[in-house]
Amino acid sequence: MPIRESPEIAALLRRAIEAWGRHDLDTFETFFSRTPHFRGIGTDADEYWESVDEYHRVNRTQLSELEGTGWELADGAVKRMYAVEEGPVGWATLDYSIRNLDEEVTFRSSVILVLEAGAWKIVHWHSSVGVPNVQSFGVELTTTLDDLLNAVSRDEDAQKVLARAEATMTLVFTDVVDSTALAERLGDQTWVALMKDHEADIRRITARYGGTLVKMIGDGSMLAFESARAAIRAALDIEQAADAAAFNVRIGVHSGEVVRTEGDLLGTTVNKAARVASVATGGQILVSSIVAELAGAVDGVMMGAHETVALKGLSGTHVVLPIRRARMGQTE
Repeated sequence: MPIRESPEIAALLRRAIEAWGRHDLDTFETFFSRTPHFRGIGTDADEYWESVDEYHRVNRTQLSELEGTGWELADGAVKRMYAVEEGPVGWATLDYSIRNLDEEVTFRSSVILVLEAGAWKIVHWHSSVGVPNVQSFGVELTTTLDDLLNAVSRDEDAQKVLARAEATMTLVFTDVVDSTALAERLGDQTWVALMKDHEADIRRITARYGGTLVKMIGDGSMLAFESARAAIRAALDIEQAADAAAFNVRIGVHSGEVVRTEGDLLGTTVNKAARVASVATGGQILVSSIVAELAGAVDGVMMGAHETVALKGLSGTHVVLPIRRARMGQTE
C-alpha cells in the first residue's frame, strides 16, 4: 500500500492538542498507546521518557506548575500539519503554539502512530522549540529552498546543484470548499472515506485525459497536463464528480513555463495557478486568459465573461474566465 496523506490522523492530532490545551488530560491520554515501546522527547535536554506512564505523569505535573502563569493554547494553535499513513503505521509533523500576555512559543513536533484495534494510537512524540543555527553552531547555515536558490544565483558553479528541466504545462489546482466544517459535520470515518473516493476520482480523471497527478495537498490537488483542452475537460469532470458526492470544489487552471524537479513542479506558473483557484467560489472553475487563448473553442464547454481580479502575492491585476459545461442548445 503506497504512502498517502491521512486526514484521519490529522484530525486526531488536532483533537489531542485541543484536549491538552484545555487541560483535559483524561481525554488527551486516550490518544496514546500503552505499548512498552513508547518513547517521548521534550524540549528540555533532560526530557526523554521511556514509558507512556512517565510521559503522562511529567506532563500533568508541568501543566499544574504552569497554572496561574498565563500560558495557554494560542488561537488557531495548530499552524502547520502534515500527516501520512502506510498500512498500520502513520506519522505526522505539526507546529502548534502557546502564549501568555507577552510572548508566544511554537512547538515543532513529530509523531508516530500505529493502528490498534482499528484506532490510531500514538507511540512516539518528539517536540522541539526552534533556535537559530548560529546560536547552536556559531555560524549561519542554509535553512530553506529560498536560501539555497539565492546562494545558487550568487555562484554560477553551484547551478550544478539543481538539476532542472523546464517545460510548458497547463496546471490544475483543486480544493475542497469548507473542508473543516464538512469534516466536523460528517465525522472522521465518513470524511476519510469521502476524501479517499475524491482522490480516486482525481487519479482516474487525470489519467483519462493524459495528465499527471503531481501531488495531493491536504484535501486539494495539483495536476499537470500538456494540453490546455485536456486540462479543462479534466477540471469539468472533477467538479462534476464532487457535485455528485454532494460537496463543492474550487478549481483554477493556468498555463506557462514550469521548472520540473524530482516529484514536483516549481515557478511563477505554479503560484499563479494556485492563486487562480483561491479566488474561485464553491463549485466554480476559473481559467486564466492564457488558458482560454490556448484552448480556443472547446466542444461542450461554455466560457463566461472576462473578470479582472487581484491575485495574492502577484503584482497587478489578472484576467480570469469562469467555465462550465454547455447545456443543450448552447454554443461556446
